[in-house]
Amino acid sequence: MVGSLSLLTILAFLGVQDPAPHEERALDFRVRTVFPFLEGDISVTDNNLPGSTLDLEDTLDIESPGDSADIMVSALIFPWFRIHAEYWVSRFQGSTTVKETYNFGGSVYNTGQRTKTDLELQIGSLMGEYNVFLYKTPHWRFELGLEVGAGIIGLDIHLQNSTANPVFSERQRFNTPIPLVGLFGKLEVFDTIMAEIR
Repeated sequence: MVGSLSLLTILAFLGVQDPAPHEERALDFRVRTVFPFLEGDISVTDNNLPGSTLDLEDTLDIESPGDSADIMVSALIFPWFRIHAEYWVSRFQGSTTVKETYNFGGSVYNTGQRTKTDLELQIGSLMGEYNVFLYKTPHWRFELGLEVGAGIIGLDIHLQNSTANPVFSERQRFNTPIPLVGLFGKLEVFDTIMAEIR
């Protein structure tokens, strides 16, 4: 209920503002390098065999930041409304010795064995952006906007036992669609410096 009230408040606030006409190109293409950090737990169940809960940093020794690239295409639909299509891929790696026996994806990894892990994260999204003016002077310009859209998150994790005889590995893939709602802010200074936050 609190989340719904907050969203309604934002929509009401944006509704009484004048739309901010975009002063950028009608079509914008960007390729960016980002430095993602990954933390948390993961658990995989395969063939009804429950998997252990693994800490990505401690148990698998996943290193951050990972290798990553981001591609975005942006199109101006109306002077105050823009569509963003974005694809982001990141790869994380780790290599460690198993400290405590665990099960992952139907396979058992015993204490003392050496493992190697590759984890790839892919995110695709399509967002609509509505901006309003908040403040503008001859040298400063600040905009606030609301973004609404949908995305798909995909995860591909490959865990290999490199010291077992014979060597074996597990590969698990997941993907799920998610709704996306967020705020967008942009500050321009002297027409030469621009900062964005989403």
